[in-house]
Amino acid sequence: MSTENWPLSPSGVPERAALLDWDADLPAFSGIALSKLEAFGIPFYTARPGLGEMSFFYTGASLTGVQVFVPESLLEAARAILSPEENPAEE
Repeated sequence: MSTENWPLSPSGVPERAALLDWDADLPAFSGIALSKLEAFGIPFYTARPGLGEMSFFYTGASLTGVQVFVPESLLEAARAILSPEENPAEE
């Protein structure tokens, strides 16, 4: 989890979290996404619903997937970071 830089509202309470993605809980999927968010300084936290936390503890992967949450104010920036890059077609 990377929440130490979570933005605060003007009243000093942590900003609301927004669901960015619900993905397979495998290093090839969520691990890459979380590394990119961390590299760009986007704070996030993860949740594994239902029995996900228990299956993650025993097997290293959640059977229910992983939810990734970011601050509401950074949701669009996080989506842009994780969206595939558009490469112009080579002629």
